[in-house]
Amino acid sequence: METINYNIEAAEKCFTQGLFGEALGHYEKALSQHICFYGDENFTAADIYKSVSNMYLMLCNNEMALENINKATQITISISGESSKETSESYNKTAQIYFTMDNFGKSLEYFKKSLNIYFQIFGEESVQTAGNYTGIARVYNALKKYDKELQYNYKSLRINVKLNGEDNLDTATNYQNVADSFCSLNRYKESIEYYDKAMEIRCRLFSEKCRTDSCSFTEKFNIRLNSYLKLKITISKAGILSRTGNYEQAESLLKNAIPELIKITGDNTITIAEVFEYLGDNYSRQNDTINAKVNYRKALTIFTNLKETEIRKVDILRSKIRNPASAVFIFGAGTSCN
Repeated sequence: METINYNIEAAEKCFTQGLFGEALGHYEKALSQHICFYGDENFTAADIYKSVSNMYLMLCNNEMALENINKATQITISISGESSKETSESYNKTAQIYFTMDNFGKSLEYFKKSLNIYFQIFGEESVQTAGNYTGIARVYNALKKYDKELQYNYKSLRINVKLNGEDNLDTATNYQNVADSFCSLNRYKESIEYYDKAMEIRCRLFSEKCRTDSCSFTEKFNIRLNSYLKLKITISKAGILSRTGNYEQAESLLKNAIPELIKITGDNTITIAEVFEYLGDNYSRQNDTINAKVNYRKALTIFTNLKETEIRKVDILRSKIRNPASAVFIFGAGTSCN
């Protein structure tokens, strides 16, 4: 029992340090030991399978992530039935994995399965229900069904405002998601309004919080995450400004965001690459092909060096370098505005 606990604690420590491969190794050892002593028809085994699945997901091995979450789901169904909270949580995780695999039909199916169980357990207005609505909205965004996306993001926002109030990070995220939906629908005035609401909440909640070395790892992580999300709002607003012909303002926001992003994420990340791409799009709209190509090349260099790069993204950037005038005239920071 001590060895099992040691491996779980070691895995959790590795995870907080971003050492996902090492964390996976410890979780798999703990799982093997647990099954040897107690079998696999219990909630603890299911929980470890979920942790193993999560590590594979972090390591971009979606097939193994799906295999392990399916094992966890089978265990929870055998113990507590199809309509249990644990089964709903497993369905939600399965939906997220299918989304990562671009299997949006399956993702939507499992989000709705999870949602129906949460309805039975918690009713129509719960944190769990709101989370599923957000997941469904993401799927509809990927399917380019933006009216549906907006509908579900609104549902999630309404629930979180009622349960948590305005001064809450989940509420801020909801406002940001609704803003992204409006952006996709070219409803820019409403999009800016909701981005501003999200920014106001994030600034309020973290204005003076935890500026000393005494804060915990989690508090420091949340502060960095909040700073990152504020920058994402800024980049999204820059996208709207560029679309509406305010090129200088868009350029200023994007250029100012780069050094702040580098402090948080480093200089060789997808987000930095995207900002360079958005700068290229902004120059392309002004028929400035020289500066457009310079920024597209910067983005391409970063994308081609990243292990998780999508070939499709690299091909798009190469196409833009060949012909900046053909650049896609939609960009921003959220999933809806790319």
